[in-house]
Amino acid sequence: MLLVLFAVVLILPTFEAAANYFSFDPDFVCLKIIEEAGHLFCKFQGHNSLVANYSYECAIECEGNQNLRLPEEVCSKSKKSGDFGKHICTEDAKEKLNKWKDELEKRKESLSKEWCSNCKGR
Repeated sequence: MLLVLFAVVLILPTFEAAANYFSFDPDFVCLKIIEEAGHLFCKFQGHNSLVANYSYECAIECEGNQNLRLPEEVCSKSKKSGDFGKHICTEDAKEKLNKWKDELEKRKESLSKEWCSNCKGR
């Protein structure tokens, strides 16, 4: 039992450090928004779900090996040499991504209300 406690005490700081790294990584915020919105985006494009993480080329992979490019208005691209064309996560990018995510959620809610209002009593 003491050995297990000792192992936990040694390993715990490593997990805390990893969690802190990702929570302060500026790209992590954008990736999280894209992950949340990506599920809806895939479904609205006729695919079951998001299965792969976002690439820096403004694309996600949906179930069935389908790569979808994100809408141009949510792709904030770097103009630095070597990074040309890759997505960057700035405050402006976060705002655009959140607006896109909100629009997808509103669309889902609207469709759900429309389709389910006809389902009452069945």
